[in-house]
Amino acid sequence: ANSADAECMQSVVARRTRGRTAANDLTLYYLRHIPVPGVQALVDIPEQVPLSHTGFIIGRLGADLSLTSGYVSRKHAQLQRTATGWRVLDTSTNGLCVNNMKVRSQQLQDGDMLLF
Repeated sequence: ANSADAECMQSVVARRTRGRTAANDLTLYYLRHIPVPGVQALVDIPEQVPLSHTGFIIGRLGADLSLTSGYVSRKHAQLQRTATGWRVLDTSTNGLCVNNMKVRSQQLQDGDMLLF
């Protein structure tokens, strides 16, 4: 792995999954926490978090999804609803990786892995 990949893999991993409700067949989106082997989370991270609104913030305490790591900024990333799903924006100074690649902004696909 190159050095950018190594930087991205030292924190928390999340995966977006999709589910449908039977009542109205609306697509619901979730972030699912996947622990990094050998990394102990300092806070209790829910296994699955529904993406409830555009502007969803991932960061340290006080964010919509709070993570604690020296690599996670106060407002590390923002998820914005688009016509086709969700886009992630890097709002940090530490960087954001999607599928082990550093990005500033990227449309998410089912199963993409966000690394902080």
